[in-house]
Amino acid sequence: VGVTNLLISRRILSPFHKTLKAIEHFSLKTGREMNLPPTHTKEFQQLNYFLKKMTGKARADYRALKEFTENASHELQTPLAIIRGKLELLLESPIDEEQGSLILSALNSIERLSKINHSLTLLNKLENQEFSALEPVNISIHVRNALNDLSELIEMKSITLKRNIQENVSLLIHPSLADILIMNLFSNAIGHNIHI
Repeated sequence: VGVTNLLISRRILSPFHKTLKAIEHFSLKTGREMNLPPTHTKEFQQLNYFLKKMTGKARADYRALKEFTENASHELQTPLAIIRGKLELLLESPIDEEQGSLILSALNSIERLSKINHSLTLLNKLENQEFSALEPVNISIHVRNALNDLSELIEMKSITLKRNIQENVSLLIHPSLADILIMNLFSNAIGHNIHI
């Protein structure tokens, strides 16, 4: 009786186990619909119906978010290029030192926005596994550049900075990812810094 019950329960629960396996292998990145096994059991049919409905909505939301990220990144490039061009033209016109300083500050902000836009594009490519191969990156140079970019913010926060950067420290990483990593580390360090 026990063996018979075990065999019957395995047969009855077979579609359920197949459904669990289908859920385990489901991925939004592939864009494929979840392949659920056919079943004559009413409860499993209802389960499969709700799973297909939920995963269909998740796939649609994922596609919409992906398209929005791609479009937003693309649409930002043109106005940023126009603003940068106009500011560079202003720098070439007759201006005093204070105006030049303000324009340079605005150009630096535009560069930061461009980097953010580039990061959005990169993250989207990473999500779709479209990024190029890794390469040796001199982290020492990236650290110095990041500290120079953040120097005004560091000064504004009245933070005392001591530099001890070893020369020619290389890592095998995507260059843009290295920038994101370093900028995130420094931004968090500045933002969460406390007075001693």
